[in-house]
Amino acid sequence: MSKTVVRFGIVIISLILVVLLVVTLMMDRRQTTGTPHRSYPVYPDPKMTPGDVLEVTEADVCRSGYTKEVRSVPRYIKKAVFMEYNLPYPPLPGAFEVDHFIPLELGGSNDIKNLWPEPAEPTPGFHEKDKLENHLHRQVCNGEITLKEAQELIRKDWLAVYQKYGLEHHKNTPQ
Repeated sequence: MSKTVVRFGIVIISLILVVLLVVTLMMDRRQTTGTPHRSYPVYPDPKMTPGDVLEVTEADVCRSGYTKEVRSVPRYIKKAVFMEYNLPYPPLPGAFEVDHFIPLELGGSNDIKNLWPEPAEPTPGFHEKDKLENHLHRQVCNGEITLKEAQELIRKDWLAVYQKYGLEHHKNTPQ
């Protein structure tokens, strides 16, 4: 074989290796930038995020401005939540939110035991859970269910409750 053919072969193999390296790096970056994948769960890991509540009453959570008064999750805690779930921080805008598993409006706490990185996609994600939280909050404030019942509905299987109420068909359920 001539030196030209060997050099050409080496150039072709080198180009293929560079392309493979670039593709691999792009795939690794996609997996670490907070882009949700189908493998993300609808529920938090119960060992890391069992849920935690404050000692509050229905009257407390139904008071106008309650959640603004109690919401306090500093950036370092948000970062710790993502690290606990082996996700990079900060996530891509709109991809995740640090969610209160038991929502503040239902007496949930800001403790890390109640926080998890909830994806927006695939649905159902945090937008859909927010609809259920608003719905249950209204029920609590209207006296239709107790605060404890609402907390347990979220903790036990929020998705089943969301589907039971048919909230996936509602575009907007204001609080």
